[in-house]
Amino acid sequence: MQNLEITTLYAAALGIVLLVLSVRVIRARMESEVSLGDGGFDAILVAQRAHGNFIEYVPMALLLIGLAEIQGHPAWMIHSLGAGLLVARIAHPLGIAPEFGVRPPRAIGSLLTMLVIAVAIAALLWGALF
Repeated sequence: MQNLEITTLYAAALGIVLLVLSVRVIRARMESEVSLGDGGFDAILVAQRAHGNFIEYVPMALLLIGLAEIQGHPAWMIHSLGAGLLVARIAHPLGIAPEFGVRPPRAIGSLLTMLVIAVAIAALLWGALF
């Protein structure tokens, strides 16, 4: 049975990022006294989208990375994918945070996330077909 030690490391680190993003949503809701939706407050909308974007991409990316680790791809590749995803998922919310304004980290985070997913898919297909 495969331990998935490398993927586990990055899953834990990304879990910390998820907690930070979750706290940002909670804090924005408490400050604005809004229970559901965004109440028309940009701070809530931005916090929700940073959290939502994370939730939309990270589970599949981690699954792909974990499968690549199970397939036996080199540790350097799994670490590269995990570290790339971690950097991307930290950069993206910084790029849309209202206190920072829209900045290049958003684009970097988005592009790097897509690159990690694409490379992981390619590795999995290579491993399955060859």
